[in-house]
Amino acid sequence: MSRLALSLPLLMSLACGSKSESTGDESSSTTGDGTSTSTGATTTTSADGSSSTSSTSEAADTTETGPVTLSISGEVSDFFEMGPIGYAQISLLDEKGSETVANPDGTYVIEDLEPNSFHRILLAENANYWGAIVPVQLEDESIDKYDLSQVSTAVIDLQEAALQDQNPDVLVDEDAAVLLIAINQNTATGATVTLDPPPAENTYYAPDANGAPILNSNLIEWGLFPVAVFFNLPPGDAGTYTVTVTHPDRECTALDPEPPTRGRHVNLIYVDCV
Repeated sequence: MSRLALSLPLLMSLACGSKSESTGDESSSTTGDGTSTSTGATTTTSADGSSSTSSTSEAADTTETGPVTLSISGEVSDFFEMGPIGYAQISLLDEKGSETVANPDGTYVIEDLEPNSFHRILLAENANYWGAIVPVQLEDESIDKYDLSQVSTAVIDLQEAALQDQNPDVLVDEDAAVLLIAINQNTATGATVTLDPPPAENTYYAPDANGAPILNSNLIEWGLFPVAVFFNLPPGDAGTYTVTVTHPDRECTALDPEPPTRGRHVNLIYVDCV
């Protein structure tokens, strides 16, 4: 998933006014309403040989295109099963008028976005899936393969059952938030994920090298899905929680390390470890 540098190109065209037959210098100026005025000196010779000079001016319109806008498109899919999720309700968190719905095959597009802008894509919860909050950074080009994911209630129930094998008191609170930290490079096993403030006992896990969830582990060992999960978090504003990922040989950077959280929503926090 690419991360982009940022600029806002602005295109401007200038229509110059036509000139009459003239000699001498010509100058131009631009008025406050965006029109430009060209002024020239025209020399006229009379029959007796005398000459006179008069100035002429005419206005030319200056036209300007609007700011460049970009789009984000891709497919909404199940995070673990990878099948498409049709008709997912999508919007940009705290950005009115951004609502859209995925197509039956899970494809979606969000348009009219500015370059050099950061957004959090909100996927609405429903009976089969928890909601999701997915960060995205735009640079100066549209992103046409930005796939989104949601975690199904069935998978959450399975994870809960697996954790209860280690501690029968573990329960997933559906009114709480979940942070799912996913490393983009599946070779970055050995990374450690920490949360500030530290999570309560029995509210986080990471899969081992075989994919089995290990309660109270924050070590990335599973190369197929290099993830760590923190659950039963009280929802809060941006900055309530800070995610840090360290690796013995790599530099790790999270795209959205201090996200806002919501109940029954999974924050997908993507991390580059390079």
